[in-house]
Amino acid sequence: MKCGNCGQDTNPTLVYCTVCGVPTDADVTDVLEEEGRKQAELLLIKAVQEAQKLCVLGVFLFASVLGLRFVLLSPVRPDAWPSYAVPWAVVDEGRTEAPQALPLDPLEVPLPTEDR
Repeated sequence: MKCGNCGQDTNPTLVYCTVCGVPTDADVTDVLEEEGRKQAELLLIKAVQEAQKLCVLGVFLFASVLGLRFVLLSPVRPDAWPSYAVPWAVVDEGRTEAPQALPLDPLEVPLPTEDR
């Protein structure tokens, strides 16, 4: 509530203005109206804060879903699979036979004798 003398906001329940000390001409309807306005402002502030929290949560969930989608649903190339998969290069060339092993010379492994 505004003081009639200095125009400063004052507590509507006080008898005198806290700034200039002039008696206030507040009545019960002014006090109730001021309190109703303050309650409406508080409800509006709380509603805005809740809406901001929900927006932040929504953005976080959206980013999480996009991240999971790119991680879990990304295409997997069979080239990265174990050796039982045929590489794409082989399939693209139209070859279906298995690649041949490299020719290696057999190694002589010495076995222990029973001279112990």
